[in-house]
Amino acid sequence: MGKDDRLQLLQTSFIAVVTDSLSQYGNEGIIESVTERKKETQFKNGKKNADFYGLSCTEDIFTKFCEIFDNTTWNIEKTPNGFTAETSACKLYSMARQFDTPSPCRIYCMNALEGMAKGLEPESEFNLVETLWDGKRCRVEIIK
Repeated sequence: MGKDDRLQLLQTSFIAVVTDSLSQYGNEGIIESVTERKKETQFKNGKKNADFYGLSCTEDIFTKFCEIFDNTTWNIEKTPNGFTAETSACKLYSMARQFDTPSPCRIYCMNALEGMAKGLEPESEFNLVETLWDGKRCRVEIIK
C-alpha cells in the first residue's frame, strides 16, 4: 500500500471514529453537554490549535486545515468586509447521515473552525449561515 492510499485510509478511519463517537454520545443522551464542553475548549485553545496546524489567517482555516483531513473543500469568495466560505459536500456529514447519528456540524467542525478564527483574528465575526445538516450547503461569513 502506497503512502497516498495509507493517508486516505487514515483520513477515512478518522471520520469513522468521529461518527462512532457521535452515535455513542447520542445514545447516551449527552451530545448537547459534550458539544458545549468541547466548544469551551475549542474556543479557549483556538489560537494554539491554529498555530499547531500552521495556520496564520482565517482563510487558512478553510483551505490548509481542511486539506489535512480531506473532509471537504471550501470555496472562498472575497467580500468587501471579509469573505464567505461555502461547501456542498462533506465526508463526515455523509457518514453521519448514513449511520443515523446526531449532527456532527457544531461539535466537530464549526466550533473548532470558529475557535481558530477567533484565536487568529479576535476582532473578526464568524457567522454560520447554514450547514448541510439543516440545509443544502455549509456557508460561513467571516467579517473583518
